[in-house]
Amino acid sequence: MSQPTVLPPDAIEVGRVIEAYGVKGGLKLQPFSSTADGLLKVKEWVFKTPAGTLSRAMVVLAKWHGDVITATLEGIDDRDQAHALKGASVWVSPAALPRTAANEYYWRDLIGCTAIAQDGLALGSVTALSETGVHAVLHVDCGAQFEPVLIPFVAAFVGEVDVVAKTVLTQWQRDWLEPALEAPVKSAGKKTHTNNTPTVKTVL
Repeated sequence: MSQPTVLPPDAIEVGRVIEAYGVKGGLKLQPFSSTADGLLKVKEWVFKTPAGTLSRAMVVLAKWHGDVITATLEGIDDRDQAHALKGASVWVSPAALPRTAANEYYWRDLIGCTAIAQDGLALGSVTALSETGVHAVLHVDCGAQFEPVLIPFVAAFVGEVDVVAKTVLTQWQRDWLEPALEAPVKSAGKKTHTNNTPTVKTVL
């Protein structure tokens, strides 16, 4: 393992180390998407511990183990070394991720997009995504006057996505918005592919 001084400016956070796996330095990783297959093909991961310490390691083997990923990395040879990374976030270079297919999008491409309502007016800004295990969900901040909305990222609710123009056309209606509470609480804050259903790949 090596120790970079700073994260690359374009690095993407893709998961978090849950715990050590086995006695030979394996790691168990919770990816930020249930369809993070592209992460398995990335050969270099950067770890950032809760204390802010950075380390870089080459991936020897990574595979799905239920709904988590287990990995073996160069330079992590025993359980104590692996345990030291518990809670660390995992970052990768976007250039190392596979290209997306039609109607697939990385989370990073959707965050910051303007969600467009059915009437063509802006609904709000996509601030985060979450994963239900079946599909992704857009978290849309609709401004101070309205509560945030959660829009399933499926064809019934989402139409054209333009990652260059940063827009997501939706079937959501503005009259579905609920007035904000006096002390509003914001929402916190892959790969099933069928016909024209938009899908989200990996986490970003």
